[in-house]
Amino acid sequence: MVGLHVSPDIDSVLYGLSDLLSKERGWGVDNDSFRCLERMKQLGQPSWFSLGDLDLATHLTRTAMLRAGKSLSRTTGRTGQQNGDSRARAADVRRSHLDMLDTAKGTLTFQEYFVRERHQIAVRRVRFEGAHRAHPAPRRDREHRSGGGDHFLRRAIR
Repeated sequence: MVGLHVSPDIDSVLYGLSDLLSKERGWGVDNDSFRCLERMKQLGQPSWFSLGDLDLATHLTRTAMLRAGKSLSRTTGRTGQQNGDSRARAADVRRSHLDMLDTAKGTLTFQEYFVRERHQIAVRRVRFEGAHRAHPAPRRDREHRSGGGDHFLRRAIR
């Protein structure tokens, strides 16, 4: 989305752990405004991915941290702490992958399929671009083998 690293699944869990999740929508920050999205629409930009203003701040921060060389795990942990919850962290990976869906309308990212198309078109195939390069970072790999590291979602459901 406009060059930002958006992780809706991670954000929903982070917002839920921090009591920020909009229970009405089931995603995004409670009581968020959408002024930026409204302005983007006025400027002729795509507006199918409804990012609230507070949610947008999360994506801007995450993108800046990732571009500065921080891992997704560190970025997620930091965001969780800044939201008031120290339990949140994502599994460390050196490289991530992108979920791609081959559909009747062509190849789409998962977010395009799920949000913009409202998961209403047939999926022919799911591909995980870059999955062959994704593997645990050394620290998490050692924690996993020793049983010392919990997965992000396991922590989220505690």
